[in-house]
Amino acid sequence: MSGYPIHTARLTVRLMRSSDVDTLCAHRNETEVAATQDWPMPYVAGMAGWLSGQDRLDDITSGGRTHLAIDVGGEHVGELALLLDDKGQQASIDCTLSSRYWSRGYAREAALAVVADLVDRLGVVRITATTDPGNIAALRLLEAIGLVHEHEARLGVVRRGERTDATCYAVTADEWRAWRDRPQGSPGEVSLVPIDSDSAWAWRAVEGHWSQRRFVASVSDSYTDALFPDVWRGGRLVPVLLGVMADDERVGFLMYADRSPSMLSPYLWRMLVDRRHQRRGIGRQALRLLARRLLAEGNTHMTTTFAEGRGGPREFYLGLGGRVTGEIVDDETEAVIDLTTLAAEPVEP
Repeated sequence: MSGYPIHTARLTVRLMRSSDVDTLCAHRNETEVAATQDWPMPYVAGMAGWLSGQDRLDDITSGGRTHLAIDVGGEHVGELALLLDDKGQQASIDCTLSSRYWSRGYAREAALAVVADLVDRLGVVRITATTDPGNIAALRLLEAIGLVHEHEARLGVVRRGERTDATCYAVTADEWRAWRDRPQGSPGEVSLVPIDSDSAWAWRAVEGHWSQRRFVASVSDSYTDALFPDVWRGGRLVPVLLGVMADDERVGFLMYADRSPSMLSPYLWRMLVDRRHQRRGIGRQALRLLARRLLAEGNTHMTTTFAEGRGGPREFYLGLGGRVTGEIVDDETEAVIDLTTLAAEPVEP
């Protein structure tokens, strides 16, 4: 029995038909959409002869490619391309959406529904995706639907007649089910615990998304920085490493530089929430606890620096009452956070 069309809260995913040729061409000819794709430009109806073969389909086919249409309010706004192997065990997925519908969560909603169908109904055991390393929106989409970065394929694909790099993601069915079933609400309890020689190895398992590596270093890299601290305004930073626990599970990592003769206020050096526990409010709760700790030690504010860019932490820190100082430190924006204001907010969910 076919699983299509799939209806979600805001959209429909269905098998694409030859009657979709005009809207397909319109989407593929959008400059922003085509920038990281390999189809010829301009894309005209004569290039979409493969669409007629889809008129006979009533489900995804093994051993070939199937194109799905994404409809919003009855309007065809994008496509999902699936390549399923001969045995129906491994699928690759690619999503394209009209730029008029970007940044609204439609691609995530559609792709998540399709991945669920692949795993739960069709029994696919591995799902992969490949995208341009510079396509940050695509990286974040793949991460949002549960895929995990596997490797960088140097000169691994041909695009517009030239060899170029590709970023490769994948997830097994069991891994995806664990992602789907992960805790997503506010935790009952958040706490900060010291990291010592006995627990340091275990805390290395806390990892952010691959697309976030531009903004925060891994726990392992932070260990290296703590072992060989930078010189800051005439003195070496004095690192303090803390783990973030939520409901008795390791979910995050904090490192700050303590106050010293050359450091007049604490410096928030690193903050990382594990990819499985983001968007639960854990980062805010952890920093409120840190603020209370630092206040008790006689501090009034702390500084931090962050890299700018899409998906970066600027809005997060400003939302905590952070004030940008206008200083640039090692190519990062400096901000000051008032500890009294931050600590006054309730920690409880």
